[in-house]
Amino acid sequence: MIKRETLIMSGILAVSIAAVAVVAALMGGVPTWPGYFLVLLFFLGKCERLADLKDVGCGGAVGIVWSLGCSLAIGTLAPALGQPAALGIVLFASIFLLAALGDVCPLLFNNYAFVYYLIAALFAEQATLAWLASLVGFGAPFALMVFGGKWLLIDRPAQRRDSNGPLTVTRL
Repeated sequence: MIKRETLIMSGILAVSIAAVAVVAALMGGVPTWPGYFLVLLFFLGKCERLADLKDVGCGGAVGIVWSLGCSLAIGTLAPALGQPAALGIVLFASIFLLAALGDVCPLLFNNYAFVYYLIAALFAEQATLAWLASLVGFGAPFALMVFGGKWLLIDRPAQRRDSNGPLTVTRL
């Protein structure tokens, strides 16, 4: 049985993603995936506080920039070592560092950085500035729509029910 809250959140996510996609299309088809991932990874990561969104956003920015750095490093090493060797060395070093630096600075080097890095690395052409702009430019309004809709349609009615006792229907 699907819960009422799940249906509401599904509707909020669907409306929000569609709205952001339409705006992106009107802007000439700018990339939107970094903005969507901000909120989707928040929910998938079972984050409990809105402040946890900062971890996703900061990690996302690091992952996007990390991908560009790896792409540049591979391009630099490939002429001397060959493409396969350059790819292997850079992937080993970058994954090792992403994981190890999590102990030093978990705000920046976290699972979200790793996810954004992997997605960004799938693209042959790095669009780092556009992706960072999308992370903020689409991520912020998308987050406002999703969290605002959740508060308006789920949290606020639940708070009213809790403060007034059980809901009852009275006949006039």
